Amino acid sequence: MGLALVDVRLVNLSPGLILFIFLSPLLFEAAWNLKWSDLKRDLIPICLYAVIGVLISITGVALGLNLLTGVSLTTALLVGASLSAKVKQFPDSLST
Repeated sequence: MGLALVDVRLVNLSPGLILFIFLSPLLFEAAWNLKWSDLKRDLIPICLYAVIGVLISITGVALGLNLLTGVSLTTALLVGASLSAKVKQFPDSLST
């Protein structure tokens, strides 16, 4: 009963570390068991959703930046495109 009241942490796990540990094996397993016929069949919807998602992200960032800060629409679209294309990088401490 006494241990329930004490904050005992053996390891400090950050959300990035948990994502790095669990996401890699899940993606590998999904790719390993992927049926190529299913991928070929669904390739067009997958690409359309990816392109539409990036366009929505660019538009949202550009409109928000334009309306909130008054930056020109051209500059806001360039910033939105660069932020939408940015890939999330893991910290150097997590890279192998």
